[in-house]
Amino acid sequence: MTEKWMLKALLDLGLAQRDAEVYVFLALNGSKNTSDIADALNTYKNKVGQILKKLQDRQIVFVTPSPPTQFSAVPFDQVLDLLVRDTVEEANRLERKKKKIFALWKESVKNN
Repeated sequence: MTEKWMLKALLDLGLAQRDAEVYVFLALNGSKNTSDIADALNTYKNKVGQILKKLQDRQIVFVTPSPPTQFSAVPFDQVLDLLVRDTVEEANRLERKKKKIFALWKESVKNN
């Protein structure tokens, strides 16, 4: 039950399905290596590696500094804050873009 609502929350905030699945797996199961994650999620190790890199770049998971490489989930509340912040920033970017496009449209109409 926990897994479903966590997945839904992450998907609603814009995380991709597989990215959310990897995050939730780590959040519920603790630190794991790429092979463990791939086996548990029944997918390819290289695909999981790509997802982990993306999640690490977004600061949603972190990696242990020394071998063997293990990945851990950032606390759920921090991930929610991060995703909400990203969503707000994207909305603000789109609002600025909309204003520029509208100004160009108004200028175009005025010149015709």
